[in-house]
Amino acid sequence: MSRRPRWWAIGRILVLALILHGVFLGYPFVRLGQWLGLEGPVWLLLAALIFFSQLICRWPLRQVAHPAARFLKQILELFLALSPLVLVLVVSAEVGLYFELATPQRLAV
Repeated sequence: MSRRPRWWAIGRILVLALILHGVFLGYPFVRLGQWLGLEGPVWLLLAALIFFSQLICRWPLRQVAHPAARFLKQILELFLALSPLVLVLVVSAEVGLYFELATPQRLAV
């Protein structure tokens, strides 16, 4: 019986991490954008920035000394800090939508 290579296990972990990243960080902000009626290239750029914010602040901004770069890193990390709260709020709003307790326009305000 042959063992799978080490890269196979690393690949599985990366796929799981990307799925969790999409659920915790991507989904709430995409749904909020849909409720607010944001469309087009501006919304796509904003969604991409939010989704890839952790890759940007963990890799290129890992060890920065310039105050502006540190400020940018803190702003990008803010999305990660807010993502559990936003996820809970969006899921609870989705439950309200499912049971027709509210409309998307009312939830977006």
